[in-house]
Amino acid sequence: MSSLDSLHLDTPEALHDAFGHYGVFSLEDIRRAAQRTGIAQAVQFSNTEIFTHPVSRRAYDRLPEHLVRPRGFQSPTLISPEVFGRLYELGMPSSALMTEGTIM
Repeated sequence: MSSLDSLHLDTPEALHDAFGHYGVFSLEDIRRAAQRTGIAQAVQFSNTEIFTHPVSRRAYDRLPEHLVRPRGFQSPTLISPEVFGRLYELGMPSSALMTEGTIM
């Protein structure tokens, strides 16, 4: 789980110039991703926590219906605090979030 800090849309060359020092993607990787439009996207995250128990798609789909959430998430997606709490509880069961004395 991460916080999304920023999204950047630009040419592969401009993105590689700006973010290439992170060493995640080569210029050729970015060019391939931008092949159709000539524009690629760079995403910056922070506060990343690796879940001790990965949350499966099946577990996500079994969240209670009253928790409004996206059905799919192929890109960064805004979720409610309630959905965040449930996902965090599933992924980090020993660190369950507490809200006003109750586990979410």
